[in-house]
Order: sequence, then C-alpha cells, then structure tokens
Amino acid sequence: MERKGIRYERQELFCAYVAAGMSYTDAYIEAGYESKKRSTCIKKASDLARNPRIRDRITELNKKTVESVLKKK
Repeated sequence: MERKGIRYERQELFCAYVAAGMSYTDAYIEAGYESKKRSTCIKKASDLARNPRIRDRITELNKKTVESVLKKK
C-alpha cells in the first residue's frame, strides 16, 4: 500500500491511531508492531513518529478530521 509516502499498512495504522488520539507507544503496539520489552516499543514508536513521512501523514489525517467536524457545523 502506498499512500502519500506511507509504504506499509502498519505505518498507516500507526498514523491513524495517533491521529485518533492514541499515544505513540499504544499506536505502535495496536498497529501490529511487536517487541518483548515495552521500553523498546517506546523507543521504536518515538523513532517512527520522527519520520517526516509519518509526521506528514498524521498531520494530513488531523486536518481531515478538523475539516470533517467543521463541515458538520
């Protein structure tokens, strides 16, 4: 799956979960990434969130949410 620079389904899920309000770590785990240690999940989730394509996609999803809410008013 390729969407605005997002190449993998798990990355898209991570972005959607973060845009929906989850913490990076919870979104990372919920998107299907795995690690034996929570501390590793925290680090990897933070690393993923710093990726410019990931940041851009989260921003895009947040804008869509705001636009949707404003249209309903």
